[in-house]
Amino acid sequence: MISLSQLVALAIFGSYFSLILILFGVIAHTIRWRDAETSSQKRRVGVYASLALASFLHTWYYMVKFLLWSRDEYESRVPDNRTLPALERLANWLLNTELFEQAWFTVCKHPQSWLISEQLCLFTVGAWTLFLYVESKRHSVLVLRPWAFMLLGQLVAISVASNLFCLALVVAPAAREPRTGAATRTHRVEALRVPPFVLACIAAALGAVANTPSMLETRFLSNLLLMHGAIVLPLLPNSSNFVGTGGPRFDLAAPTCYVILALASLAIRVKTLSGAGDSGFPPLLGLPAQLERLHSHPAQASIGWDVIWTTLSFAVYEMVERNSWPPRSLLWSLGGTIGSAAPVILAFTDDDQEDAMQS
Repeated sequence: MISLSQLVALAIFGSYFSLILILFGVIAHTIRWRDAETSSQKRRVGVYASLALASFLHTWYYMVKFLLWSRDEYESRVPDNRTLPALERLANWLLNTELFEQAWFTVCKHPQSWLISEQLCLFTVGAWTLFLYVESKRHSVLVLRPWAFMLLGQLVAISVASNLFCLALVVAPAAREPRTGAATRTHRVEALRVPPFVLACIAAALGAVANTPSMLETRFLSNLLLMHGAIVLPLLPNSSNFVGTGGPRFDLAAPTCYVILALASLAIRVKTLSGAGDSGFPPLLGLPAQLERLHSHPAQASIGWDVIWTTLSFAVYEMVERNSWPPRSLLWSLGGTIGSAAPVILAFTDDDQEDAMQS
C-alpha cells in the first residue's frame, strides 16, 4: 500500500511535468502566431521553432537517461526495490532521492565539469535575464510574460526557452503609447533603462554562480535556490512593486548594464579557470577531452549540450536579427564563454535593435 509520504513524492514528480506543460501552454498562447505575415517573419519563426525542437529533443534525451541512471543508482543501494510493484518502486526512488540536488551536484563537483556548466549559468543569470527584461518591456511585458520563459528555461532547457522567446519577439507588437495606442520611439526608449532592483537580483544570482564551487559541501541547495529564484523576481508582472522609491534617476541604460554584466561574467570565468589550474586540472581541454567530460554523465551531457545549443542559438539570433556575419558571439565563445560574449554583443547592438524585430 502506498504511504502518504510516497504519494507526496509522486505528486511532486507529477507536478514537475504538469508545470512544464502549463508553461508550454502559456507561452504558446503568448506567441501571436497569426501576426507572422511577411516572408521574413515566417522564415524567422521557422528557424527558431526548429532550434527549439531540436534542442529540446537532444537535451531531454540525456535528461531521460539521467532519470534512469538515478533510479538504477538508488536500486544498486536498495536492490529489493526492484521486486516491488511499479508504482511503489517509483515512489520509493523519488522519496529517497533529491533529484534536483543530485543533478546539479553532478555537474558542479568536478572542476572540469563546472567549466562547462558555469557557461550556461553565467549566460542565464546575466545576459539572458536582462535580455528578457529589456525586450519584454520594449514589446509589452503583458504580452510576452517573460517569467514563463525563464521558468521554462530552468525546468526544461535554456536553449529551448531562449529560442521560443526569440520566436515570440518576431511577432510581438511594440510597446504602445498609453493614451493614443501608437507605438512611439519615446515610450520604447524609456523601456531601455533598467531599475536598480533588476540589477540587484542579477547581482545576487551572479554571486551564487561565483560561490558554487565553494559551496558543494555546505549550503549547496540554498545557493542553487538563490541562483534560480533571484532572476525570476524582476520578470514577474508586479515586479515594479519591488523597485522602491528611488526614481528613474537611479536607472541605468541597458547597454551600460550589458557591459557591466560582461565584465562581471568575465571576472567570474577567469576566477574559475584559475581555480581549475590551481587544482591540478588543465582549464583548457582539447576537443577529445571536452567530449569525454561532456559525456561523462547523463546530467553533464544534458547541461553541456544545452550550453552548445544555447551558444549556437544566440549566434543564429545574431545573424538573423543583427545581420552579423560571422557571428561575433560564436567567435568570442570559442575563446571564452557565451556568458561574457552575449552581453558584449547585446551592449553594442542594443540601440540598433529598436526596429529590427518589426521588420
